[in-house]
Amino acid sequence: MSPVIEGATMNRICQIVASVGMGMMLTGVTLPAASQPPGLIAQVSAEQFYRMGLEQSNRGEYREAIASFEQAIQLNPVYAEAYFHQGIAYSKLGDFENAISSFDRAIEINPDYAEAHFQRGWPRCSWAIGLRL
Repeated sequence: MSPVIEGATMNRICQIVASVGMGMMLTGVTLPAASQPPGLIAQVSAEQFYRMGLEQSNRGEYREAIASFEQAIQLNPVYAEAYFHQGIAYSKLGDFENAISSFDRAIEINPDYAEAHFQRGWPRCSWAIGLRL
C-alpha cells in the first residue's frame, strides 16, 4: 500500500522537481528527452547554436557562424538575436543582400530592435557604394 500524498505536499514536490530541472538546465546538465517538457530541448539547442555562432564570429569564422545561427533559427524561428548576428556575419563577408534580409527579419520579429535598424543601414550604404565592411 502506497502512502497518500496530500495536496500541499504534492505541490512542494512539484516545486522541488521543477527547480531541480531548471538548475540542471542552467548548469548545462540535460535530462533525457522523454522527461523534458515539449519545446525545452529546442530552446536549449537554439541557445547552444546561437552561442556557438557568436564564438565563431569572434574568431572571424563567419561562414561557420552563419550556419550556426541558421541552426538556431531553424529551432526557434522568432530568435531575433540570431537573425541579427547572422546579418553581422553576412556583412563581414560582404554579402549585403543576405545581411539586409537577416536584419529585416530581426526587425520584423522585434520592431524596437534599435541596433538591428542601425546595422541594417550600414550594408545598405556599403552595398550602394560598393564597399566591403
